[in-house]
Amino acid sequence: MIIPRYANTGLLCASGTCLVPTEMERRKDCGSATHGTIRRHHSWGLLTSTSFLCKWMKWIIKICNPCFFRGIMGTKKGKADIDMEYMKFDDAYVVRLDRGEEIVESLTKICDREKITLATIEGIGAADHAVIGLYNVGEQVYHKTELNGPMEITALTGNVSTMDGKTYLHIHINLCDEKMNVKGGHLNECRISATAEITIRTVNGKVERFYDKDGVGLNLYQFPGNEGYKKLLKNLIDVIKEDHAKLGFRKEKIRLYYPLSSLNHFFGTSDDADQMQERLNHLPVVITEKLGEVAATHKAERFCFHIPEEGSEYVHNNMKENEFIKSLIELLQKHGCKMDDILNLFHKYSDNIITENMDNGEFDILIRFEDKPDDPYYYCFKDEGCHIIYHRFLKEDYEDFGF
Repeated sequence: MIIPRYANTGLLCASGTCLVPTEMERRKDCGSATHGTIRRHHSWGLLTSTSFLCKWMKWIIKICNPCFFRGIMGTKKGKADIDMEYMKFDDAYVVRLDRGEEIVESLTKICDREKITLATIEGIGAADHAVIGLYNVGEQVYHKTELNGPMEITALTGNVSTMDGKTYLHIHINLCDEKMNVKGGHLNECRISATAEITIRTVNGKVERFYDKDGVGLNLYQFPGNEGYKKLLKNLIDVIKEDHAKLGFRKEKIRLYYPLSSLNHFFGTSDDADQMQERLNHLPVVITEKLGEVAATHKAERFCFHIPEEGSEYVHNNMKENEFIKSLIELLQKHGCKMDDILNLFHKYSDNIITENMDNGEFDILIRFEDKPDDPYYYCFKDEGCHIIYHRFLKEDYEDFGF
């Protein structure tokens, strides 16, 4: 149970006037008490009896203790019900954790209760158990280490965001043992041995996270303005992979062409050609750190992306080869390839494929995967007698063409 710190409900004035909950008075008659309104009782004198005053002082001390109310309400103090205390000042929450409380669980409860969606975290304290981790980017795995014994929390820093609408904490910690050796890393859990003093400083806003499956394999900040560039980047890389599968890798410049409508689909916009050109004049680091200084030009509504040599080389050296595209191109290059052979290849990679006959003069059949989010393309095939050709579209482009 979370108990924010409020003002005490029992006071003893210097004049001898006693402020106590009205229900305390009823306890003599009904044998029970709950906290309620405050009522003033005038004293019968400054000191009428030492034992009487001591008795009232004991009751006041009990009333001022939050444990008194827990006792009245019958709350059990288990692992999940350990109380944390905190106060709010402007944009900050000052938190005190006590012996036995766990940092990540406790701070998550506060953020959920106070509806905190974006914040920074900092703190110090003492602990007797912790699990910390180090992320190996190549393996995309956290290697965990368990620490036990008396430890000082010399630094606690992190942030609060959300993922799939739920509170997401990302915290790092440094811990010092009895020999003054310090170990630190990503915080998975940490149990307090004495106390912890933590500040949660809120930011007016909300930032969601997403799982970067095709990148570093971490839950990263997701900024809406960058989503269009990420979609563009993925498509550029997919097309470069396709080019390498068809022609082989060569360290050379590549030109890739897109209609304006496709680019508007990436960004969720309705830009005209000049507006889109302005958007592409200064591409963000999410693209340039992988493909280099990509340049975009246009004539009317046809855009050309000039990929430098290092971009082609990056895709060849760092991005996993698309085995399906490679197998498809090899199959189409074979003499006597039939539509049934192509269907069998799709079934080799998934049991869930969708086919549609096309009678538009452009293509004969559409084939696509139903359960492969990394391959959202619509593959359209045309049997020209001596060989079969194909073209693949994103769903939005396919619908634009009205096939």
